[in-house]
Amino acid sequence: MGLNYRRVLNISGNIYIILSICLLIPAVVSIIYSEYRNAVMILIAAVLLFAASFFVIRKTKGAAGRLSMRDGMLIVAFSWIIFPVYISLLFFISGAIPALDDSIFEVFSGVTTTGATVIKHIEDMPRGFVFLRSMLQWLGGLGFLTTTIVLMPMLYRNRDGMFLGYDSAIKGNQNFDTREIIAKISIVYAATSVFVFALLLGGKMNIYDSIVHTFGCVSTGGFSSYQENIAHFHSTYIYAVFFCMMFLCSMSYMLFIMVPTRGITSIFKDSQVRLFVILFLAATLAIAADLMINRHFSPIDAFKYSGFESLSIMSTSGYNVTNFNTWPQFSKAVIFLLLFVGGCAGSTAGGIKIFRIGFLFKLIKRSIGNRLHPNAVIEIFSQHRIVKGDILSNITSFFFLYIALVFAGTLAISVDNFDIATNMSATASCMGNIGPGFNLVAPFSNYSLFSGWSKLVLSFLMLVGRMELFWILGLFSRHFWDPNR
Repeated sequence: MGLNYRRVLNISGNIYIILSICLLIPAVVSIIYSEYRNAVMILIAAVLLFAASFFVIRKTKGAAGRLSMRDGMLIVAFSWIIFPVYISLLFFISGAIPALDDSIFEVFSGVTTTGATVIKHIEDMPRGFVFLRSMLQWLGGLGFLTTTIVLMPMLYRNRDGMFLGYDSAIKGNQNFDTREIIAKISIVYAATSVFVFALLLGGKMNIYDSIVHTFGCVSTGGFSSYQENIAHFHSTYIYAVFFCMMFLCSMSYMLFIMVPTRGITSIFKDSQVRLFVILFLAATLAIAADLMINRHFSPIDAFKYSGFESLSIMSTSGYNVTNFNTWPQFSKAVIFLLLFVGGCAGSTAGGIKIFRIGFLFKLIKRSIGNRLHPNAVIEIFSQHRIVKGDILSNITSFFFLYIALVFAGTLAISVDNFDIATNMSATASCMGNIGPGFNLVAPFSNYSLFSGWSKLVLSFLMLVGRMELFWILGLFSRHFWDPNR
């Protein structure tokens, strides 16, 4: 069966209608701060996008037919590639970011909730465009959650496997509706945003900064309106708010929507959450001990900084309250390993994801068991159900492809002749949608030193990492476009 182009274009057009309306918000912000030229530029972009989308919807009116997995992947491509490129042109043409490659990098970093930046002095950037880049993270976070829910049923042939790693809450319940789940997740996402905004406002952060940082916090994106990130505020209260919310936003939203029926304790019964907490505590303790021994940190400072930075990296938020690049080598090695972990599946966090890490441990354990007991049949379970071989194969393939892309990306950007720690950490950080790395891309630094080629490579890695590898890489397969399949 060939691709249902009319239905794909119709759905994409409706998505773009919503996005064009969202562009009105930063236009209003520009007007409030007397940035009238920028407001006009954003309004023109919004009108053009709305008109083009409306035209596509009219031309594809009445499009019907069931969506296939390939149709879903094409919708993702239209949403996550064409729109960011369009907004990149807005940043470039308006002069907010003078270079096109910088604009592409910055916008893709926003949409993919990566948080890496090429801007050297964010305080000098027009307020409307600072707001827009952060709003892109918020939209990107919500877009990823809904994309996950829409495409997961297409990636697996049965419902037993479709939410593997994404939700233990629906275990044993086959009577769920995709649209209902998307609506509930959207409500929880919006409610969380309002809650974070109120907390930040209560910490004496002004309304503008509260909104901008809410966008970055809830989406685990990491953008800030200050070059020093949230360290700018020098507030223990602000640090505590971000710490708590980074932890919550690393959890699966599917668990949150089941709290009314199963209670809040059900969150901590989830295997993903338990493994996430274990790895976080292990990393925090290891780094804190290293800082106390080799840097003579007080216990309070050691646990404060190690805990915040470990959680920031694992949640892929990328917020910083200190520069971990100045830490001892052991602590830096732990942070580097955390660049690959990520948060729970079903959250806005990036990375390999905790559930895959958990299954890799189980596969290693099974391999050891098979060596000791060659005739034994050792099954791997998830939520008391046997995990099928094709799913385990998908997980291992994902892991090795992820690592291969990190090495390939490191090789690709090495043409800029920077040190290996800079190159590999930049690649791993962008693939994991995190932001900061080591050396030249350490916390409070930026990616402006890279060439246009490297920025495009890193932008591509952000997109591939955000879209779980296969959803984007599948577009490059000739079988994807074969009308007879």
